[in-house]
Amino acid sequence: MKKIKSYFAPNSLRTKLLLAVLVLVFAAAPMVYAQFARRTGDPGWGYGYGYGYGYGYGFDGGTYAGYRIGADPSTYSYGYGYGYLDEGVSYDPDLGFVVTPGNIASLVQGGVLVPGESDISSTTLVIFTSPVTITVASGTAITIPSGTTFTAASSADFGVLAASDTVDVTDMISGVTSAGTLSFGLPDLSLTVNPAITIDLNVGTQYNGQTLKIYRKDAGGSWTDTSATCLVANGTCEFTTTHLSSFLAGETYSWHYGSWGSCSGGTQTRTATCKNSNNVPVANSFCSGSAAITSQSCSSGGGGGGGGAIINNCTTVVYGNWGACLNGFQFRSVLSKAPAGCSLTTTQQIEAQRACVLGKEPVITPPATTPVSPVNVAVVMANEKALVTKVNTALTNRLAGRILLQVEEKGQAWYVEPVTKQKYFMGRPADAFNMMRRFGLGISEANFSKFEKSGVPVRFAGRIFLRVENKGEAYYVNPTDMKLYYLGRPADAFNLMKKLALGISNSNIRQIPVGEVK
Repeated sequence: MKKIKSYFAPNSLRTKLLLAVLVLVFAAAPMVYAQFARRTGDPGWGYGYGYGYGYGYGFDGGTYAGYRIGADPSTYSYGYGYGYLDEGVSYDPDLGFVVTPGNIASLVQGGVLVPGESDISSTTLVIFTSPVTITVASGTAITIPSGTTFTAASSADFGVLAASDTVDVTDMISGVTSAGTLSFGLPDLSLTVNPAITIDLNVGTQYNGQTLKIYRKDAGGSWTDTSATCLVANGTCEFTTTHLSSFLAGETYSWHYGSWGSCSGGTQTRTATCKNSNNVPVANSFCSGSAAITSQSCSSGGGGGGGGAIINNCTTVVYGNWGACLNGFQFRSVLSKAPAGCSLTTTQQIEAQRACVLGKEPVITPPATTPVSPVNVAVVMANEKALVTKVNTALTNRLAGRILLQVEEKGQAWYVEPVTKQKYFMGRPADAFNMMRRFGLGISEANFSKFEKSGVPVRFAGRIFLRVENKGEAYYVNPTDMKLYYLGRPADAFNLMKKLALGISNSNIRQIPVGEVK
């Protein structure tokens, strides 16, 4: 092989004679332009393996595009040959040709980026004959599959395709916080892509677990919400697109305030929480500016003018028994509440109703007394609530409906209720039984039989069914196999649900919000 390389050394007399002969051989036939994209070897001229056409001239007379030794020269295929590999360009079996924005032009000269017409500087479309990955910046890359076409509405110079992670966002939609930007395409011209390409945008690990929105600005247009989103993992926002333009991954954040507390020493306070547009709490640093007033003077007496009414939320609520089904719901009255004159919170109001099967009322056997080790439920709940400082929405959604065992806390069991997306403590069999009452979904015998025979629809993953026409028997839909598991007595239900549980660390479970069964 070394002898062959030496024999046809670059710019040698033999090489020039060979090219002259090739010109004469193919002069009588249509010229086949050499588009040999070499994948192996060092940068510069040399021999190696790659894809391309056979003998002939390159787009610029052979300066970059080499020739392939092998089958029919008019056939685009893999082979061994002589060609040029640009500095900074490499080939990876998984990523394809890896280039930086400054090396995109070399794809044209190597036959990887082929124009639909004869001239790359005046064509309406180009085709990528091999996979290409453009590394724009650390953590930011564009992945283009083999066979992808870029199309313009009119003839354009595709030799100046450009990509950058620096985008002017001065005219961005008001209230949107930018996490990362990217521009890719032709200046002042929008392009369409088929099939879609993938963009990995580096937004930083501080956004891990958050769902960001994707905004786009076409040439000459304004920023718009594409309705596309990405779930950030390892600091990367990944999304696909069929348009080339400017992109921004971002979110809207705003301060949310709690109710004013009771007067204490002439002052009342309220909480301020930074939340995204999905109403999920995030770090306060995401909200622009400082929070508005969170404390104010108040009158400790009954008089005093000015200001709104002070709302005191109830700390204790005692409910009556469930009434008969009415229009698919059961209701119960509030027997007492404390402190005097308090107002029910939204959650406390929800606790006074539940869904049922019209005309049927669940028949639930009271829990039997079962000796268990004492568990201070209130203390566990309070401790865990204090330790949830940031909610991981993606993790919560993924574990919705599962039973979790807190392996680092003596195997404490929690149920992630799939509707409220909160975890509920299963401290004792009686607590598990109360969860069945609270979250049980009434089901008719007709639907129960259908689910047993044909399988439970995925929308009911993790739910608890109450067979209202069969003594209120409770069944748990295990999300891992979508099968029904009979819960039986409180102790049986508790043991079965722990058997189906998933072990989880403290660091992970404390990213899921805490709920409480009243």
